[in-house]
This record gives sequence, C-alpha cells and structure tokens, in this order.
Amino acid sequence: MKGAGRKVKVPYGAVAAIGLALGALPLRAEAADPAGYVGLGLGMISIPFADAAPRDGTDTSLLAGSLYGGLRFNEIFGIEVGYIKSAKGDVKRRNVDTGVGYGADALYGAVVAHVPTDGALTPFAKVGVHRWELDAVAQSGGVRESVSVDGTDLLLGGGVDWALDDSWSIRAEYVYLHYGEAGVDGKAHVFLVGLARTF
Repeated sequence: MKGAGRKVKVPYGAVAAIGLALGALPLRAEAADPAGYVGLGLGMISIPFADAAPRDGTDTSLLAGSLYGGLRFNEIFGIEVGYIKSAKGDVKRRNVDTGVGYGADALYGAVVAHVPTDGALTPFAKVGVHRWELDAVAQSGGVRESVSVDGTDLLLGGGVDWALDDSWSIRAEYVYLHYGEAGVDGKAHVFLVGLARTF
C-alpha cells in the first residue's frame, strides 16, 4: 500500500501559532450574510528535499502561483479551496545547477478562521488537506531520470487580509504543505501575495 507505515512530522511551531490565533477568537461571531470570494496569488515555493546541509548554499526556491476561492459564513469562520502550482526549475548549490530539477502542485481544501478587527487588516489561520504531486528530474553523465509521486497530506497556513474596499482585498500568507511517499517525509514552504474579489 502506498505510503503505508510512514510517520507524519507535525510542525509544532505552526500548530502553536494557529492555536494562539484560534484562542484569540471571540466566543460568538456576529451574524452576517455569507460572502464568497475568489483570488489569484503569486510568490515562491521551496521544497528543501536537497537541503540535508542547510549551510551548503542549496537553493530549492521556485516561482509559484495560486488560484483560490472560498465562502465566509460569518465574520470568523469559512471554508476555502485552492490550487498552488510551481514553475519547473533546477535546484542550485552556490548558484550552480546540481542536475536536479523539480515541479510541484497541490489542490487543497481548508477550514479558515479569521480574527475580527476594527481596522482593514484581518489575520487568519487555516488548516486542511491537500492533494499533491511532485515531479523530480535528475541528470548525470548524459543520463536523465525522472520520477513522479503524489499523495494526500496536511496543510497549515496563516496570514492577513487587507481590505481595500467592500469588494477588493490583498492577502499575504504563508502555507506549510506536508508531503510523504514510501515512508519518506517532506515539506514545502509557500509564501504568496494575492488579490481577491468578494461578492
């Protein structure tokens, strides 16, 4: 069975941050009409699978984009679905190509909790699952090998929404994506800035 027996490493720092955010929520949410939103994001993704020695100058960061949409049931709680995709690129060590390249994408669903404020900035945290696919390529001595793996794992995230007006907002967020295959645990760090429209 795929992924049988593997252990999921929980990012306790991220869990603690989300716990603090949820603990700051009021016990009751004010009644409000549900509001939907859709948005686009742009940023960076890094999958440090080649970073066994973080000080060796290895760089696994790639350009990434996202498409997301959701429904806020009230001023606090909502749900969101989205898609994150990286560009395909090479892993570098001290700015030199290593012969290893990768591309990744993730389709996710999450529960989102907002911290109500009186200003334009609204912090939020989200937890959910994502269906991921990772394509890796290694080239050495004229021989090119490729592998594609996929699975379903934990997603954690958080950030802030900045309301420009009643319809438009800017989002800055960090997303942690866990992934694993055949007993090997991995992780991805995603930093995105997005523009969303509420309707």
